[in-house]
Amino acid sequence: MSKNDQIKIKTPQEIEIMKEGGKNLDEIPLENFIGNAIVIDVSGQKVIEDYLDNIDGADFVFFYTGHAEQVYSGKYYENNPVISIDIAKRLVKKKIKVVGIDSFSPDNEPYEVHKLFFENEILSLENLT
Repeated sequence: MSKNDQIKIKTPQEIEIMKEGGKNLDEIPLENFIGNAIVIDVSGQKVIEDYLDNIDGADFVFFYTGHAEQVYSGKYYENNPVISIDIAKRLVKKKIKVVGIDSFSPDNEPYEVHKLFFENEILSLENLT
């Protein structure tokens, strides 16, 4: 397992597109790490588009895609599942604190989901293997 395959919390300060004015992990209030969580099984979905019906009361939303099974196959960084911008906007509206996924990223270039999450102080938890 390489350094990039480990579970990590991404903050705006770590992402080149968000460094200007972005917060470091130590600047994020502890309350952002406390709350109720829900895991949503979206196995096999390449684009996560509609699975938010039952997240009321959740502070953390974790997406199980099954992609982590590829972590040792050499295909982990290929064809990763992504969260649609529509779902990302709905997560913002619901005031979710943390979004997690069992992949190396919730989106790909140009990283619109990352930008939206960070602009709204939602943390991204990645590589949930």
